[in-house]
Amino acid sequence: MSQWNQVQQLEIKFLEQVDQFYDDNFPMEIRHLLAQWIENQDWEAASNNETMATILLQNLLIQLDEQLGRVSKEKNLLLIHNLKRIRKVLQ
Repeated sequence: MSQWNQVQQLEIKFLEQVDQFYDDNFPMEIRHLLAQWIENQDWEAASNNETMATILLQNLLIQLDEQLGRVSKEKNLLLIHNLKRIRKVLQ
């Protein structure tokens, strides 16, 4: 079970704390959509290696683009807006 799935099963008081971690710079919807990809990356190694961090950022932007293409077909205006906004922030 992914970490994100485990988080979603927490009691409400803990979910409220989790909610405080997410803001406009990285919305919870993005964490939710990219949960598996995010959890499969070596973020610790990237934190000590600028080249690896740059590659991860580029790959994150690719993931956002792929999600944007998918949700555009579903015509989910709010999610499309959030994906475009976070992509712009990260660029």
